[in-house]
Amino acid sequence: MEREIKMSLVALGVSILVLTSAGALSADEIDYSLINGAKPPGNTTTALKIELLSRSPLGDGQDILVFRTTRLPGTRAPIHFHDHGGVTCIIEGESTIRIEGRPPKRHVKGECLSMPPDTHMTNFNSGSGLMITHDIFVVKSEEPSAHAWRVVEPGFKPSEFGHAD
Repeated sequence: MEREIKMSLVALGVSILVLTSAGALSADEIDYSLINGAKPPGNTTTALKIELLSRSPLGDGQDILVFRTTRLPGTRAPIHFHDHGGVTCIIEGESTIRIEGRPPKRHVKGECLSMPPDTHMTNFNSGSGLMITHDIFVVKSEEPSAHAWRVVEPGFKPSEFGHAD
C-alpha cells in the first residue's frame, strides 16, 4: 500500500510538472503590445496633463497617491500594470478600459472602475472631448510615484507619461 501511494504521488508530481510547463510562456514569448490578443485602439501618447494631487501615508509603510490625468480624444495609456491595483474615477468625458482577461468596458462621467493588481491593461479616451480622471494608487512609502504603474508596452517608459517624481 505504501509503495502504491508513493507511485501515485510521483505520478501526480510528473503530471503537475507537465501541465504547468506545457502552457507556460517565457517572458520573451509574451507580446506586451496586445491586450486579449489584440492591439488596443488609440494613439499611445503622453497625457495632456498629469498632476499628483495628493500623497498621504496610510501606515504600514504605504502611501496613497491621487493623480488627476487629462487625456485627449483618441489617445490611450501604454499597456501597463499596477503592483497593488487601483481605482480610476471619470471626472469628465468617457473611458474604455481594456484589461487582460476581461471584455472592454466603457465608463462615463461620475463612474469609477477598479484595476486589479498585476494585470495588463490600458485606458483609452473613447469620447469626443477631453477625458479627465482621478487615479488612486497605493505604493510603498519609499517608492517614487512612478512606481504606481509599470509600463510593459515596448518602446515606452513611465517617465514619458508623467508619473515620475
